[in-house]
Amino acid sequence: MNKNQRSNRLAIMHIASQIDISAYLHYRDVLQDIYEKLKAEQGSYNYKRYSEDLGLSFSNVIWLYVSKKRRMTLKTAEKTFKALGLSGDRKKFAENMVRLETIKIHEKREKIYADLFQLKTKMSAPENQKHLEFYSQWFFPALREIVQVNPKLNINEICERFLFKVFPREIEQGLQVLSDLELIKYDKVSKTYRSTKKQIGLDYKTSAVAAARFHQKSCELASEAVVHVSPEMRELNTLTLALSQADIPEVRRRIIECCRGIFELEEHSRSDQVFQLNIQFFPITDKLDPEVES
Repeated sequence: MNKNQRSNRLAIMHIASQIDISAYLHYRDVLQDIYEKLKAEQGSYNYKRYSEDLGLSFSNVIWLYVSKKRRMTLKTAEKTFKALGLSGDRKKFAENMVRLETIKIHEKREKIYADLFQLKTKMSAPENQKHLEFYSQWFFPALREIVQVNPKLNINEICERFLFKVFPREIEQGLQVLSDLELIKYDKVSKTYRSTKKQIGLDYKTSAVAAARFHQKSCELASEAVVHVSPEMRELNTLTLALSQADIPEVRRRIIECCRGIFELEEHSRSDQVFQLNIQFFPITDKLDPEVES
């Protein structure tokens, strides 16, 4: 190993040490962000040198990973993450990101999501851990809405109102999480929980795993709703259409506007039921006329 390579490896480890690994969902983004920081420091730096500095061959193999042309194996991940100086929970988190991409069996993917979420919570500041826990179960946000609509329902009655199976102990856990976050407050006089005006949102930039897992659970509910919810009570639309990448921002804007409008509707509604709204928009092919990488 020459002096320049030794210097680059130290720089890579330093940059990696400053990165919050748990803020990512894809290992490719970690590798790309580190590369861009190195490139900013050394204008002549390239992917071939980057691959070699990570203990791989002097080739464009890292570019193949970050551009989604090739999947990283766990054996390669072990060598790469060692070069990044990752250890302990940070290394486990990174390895699970690689596993998440290679596992196709639903049950195993759910286990990886759960492990990632647990590691994310463990590595987060104490004040953020309850915030993350709010999104750990699909019924926690729904529970708050139920309390707002009918605070007189007891735990068993709440369980009976859910169309999807939830156990009393889970409701107790949810009420505790909501209380800790001050989203609901226990009224000792009426002996009931009351919702507060406090709101929390999900920071997608730092909680990618929490967002992905919550959306995954919501999609599973939508799948079950096809069977368990009568057609007149649901609207599940599916469009398969051809668009350009230039159209994506406009589609996203319209979806956001749609959600905002429906959310405003809630403010004037005499609510008597809790609903889940999922709008899913994502590509199912790569670009059909890919540009040739020089």
